[in-house]
Amino acid sequence: RNGSLTACGSSLYSEQQDASGVFTNLGVKACPRCRAMVQKLDDESCDHMTCAQCRHEFCWSCLADRVVIYAHGNHFHRPSCRFYAPYSGPDEYIPDKCRRCAHRGSPCRPPPVTSIETCAILPSAQLGALDSWFWRVVELFTLRSCHVAN
Repeated sequence: RNGSLTACGSSLYSEQQDASGVFTNLGVKACPRCRAMVQKLDDESCDHMTCAQCRHEFCWSCLADRVVIYAHGNHFHRPSCRFYAPYSGPDEYIPDKCRRCAHRGSPCRPPPVTSIETCAILPSAQLGALDSWFWRVVELFTLRSCHVAN
């Protein structure tokens, strides 16, 4: 290994390239419940996703739980999501429609509005480990696709 990945004989990405956003650019995100990789094949298709592994329904844009959104409304999308709609009414307790209300025994609260100052930042050592893991996964899939093609 000399600092780059090789995909069927051609350089794919530099090992030093930041992995954040590369999954998203490839149309791949982790399921917010089980962390299985989910791929959206068409950018124009619906953002309502269902994980094939755990059957969790979520919004592709913000990873919010779709069942809770259906029960309570679009204010349960993340504020940065294009489907988010502000809501200033009271929190609703609807256990017959919302599994989260039923499980907790109390009204659901929408996701908080956050800013960059309040978000957690990964230490660079953790980000480096993520980059290393990501490139191993890319290499594995690349090698599989090369073997299948040959």
